[in-house]
Amino acid sequence: MGVVRFIKRIPVWTIPIWGSAGFWLTLQGFRYYQGGYSPYGYRQHSTSASKPFTIFNASKYELGQMIHVVPYGVLGTQLTVDKDIVQNADAPSDERVVIVDPAGLHHIQGVPAGASGAAGAIYKWIGPELLPLDEPFHASIRQTITGPTKACRRMYGSKAVVHAVGPDLRADAYNLSEDRTDKTDPEGFMAATRDLSMTYQNIFKEFAAHLQPDIEDWRADEANFNPRQPWGTLRMLPVSGGIFSGKYKERMPEMTARAIIAAFDNLPQVHRRALAMRTTKFELCIFDENELLAFRREFDRLQKNLRSAATTYDSALETPTWRPQFDSLASASSVETSSRDS
Repeated sequence: MGVVRFIKRIPVWTIPIWGSAGFWLTLQGFRYYQGGYSPYGYRQHSTSASKPFTIFNASKYELGQMIHVVPYGVLGTQLTVDKDIVQNADAPSDERVVIVDPAGLHHIQGVPAGASGAAGAIYKWIGPELLPLDEPFHASIRQTITGPTKACRRMYGSKAVVHAVGPDLRADAYNLSEDRTDKTDPEGFMAATRDLSMTYQNIFKEFAAHLQPDIEDWRADEANFNPRQPWGTLRMLPVSGGIFSGKYKERMPEMTARAIIAAFDNLPQVHRRALAMRTTKFELCIFDENELLAFRREFDRLQKNLRSAATTYDSALETPTWRPQFDSLASASSVETSSRDS
């Protein structure tokens, strides 16, 4: 009877408010049950023993915010505007910092000797004891990296490296306008960005497999699982940003930003989840100080767009107006690079 008297005392004008609140709570409970949401951003239970653990924020929005544009190359050195080489950060000291090697395909399929630029410096840093310059790369690397956009991780003692071959943007496939010097060339720009995105996607897959070696078979014990345990850092550089950039040199900051976020967007969920849980940060390493400001401006703009899009997550996930739509980019998700430890 007490409940009935209480209900009778509720003002009529508050009924829509109570109804809206009840509907909202029901909706949140349904989303939580489906595994897409919890008050903490992660699913806290399992509706099926065979259903993999899922993270609501394992998306391009969260991953994109973890990108830091840093004033040094993957080994910590920078070329200043005065053409001096300075050490702005320590070189990686253990496997928790993974670096990307912008390898040349002819070196991967041949021998490391003769490599120059960042690749040459990385091979020197690895050392001839672990990577003899006059001997072929490990068979797993040669068998995986058979062409542009491919990547393969390899441990050299405690030094972790992802070898990757980017597309040569001077090729005819990326110069589709009648005037090959036309820097706008919209079709060529889209084709170049698509293949750069596939390269970054394979790099991220290799890094995810380094963070979580059993990634393909992973089923988390949700009762005892800490969903956020940062562990590793990826030091990458603008793929194809050197002589391979061709006429797109000035547009590399924009092209790199678009390619990286499209790569995040097209990664399989199991890889995005591992990256979101286990990555401390992604460092985009800019060796040349003259290029630093342009990359920082572009990635500041990118992250501002990500924050804006994340506020309307459901609709932005389908058709983010600020990101180019690649006709064949979806096929990038079928590019599988298996993990190799030996």
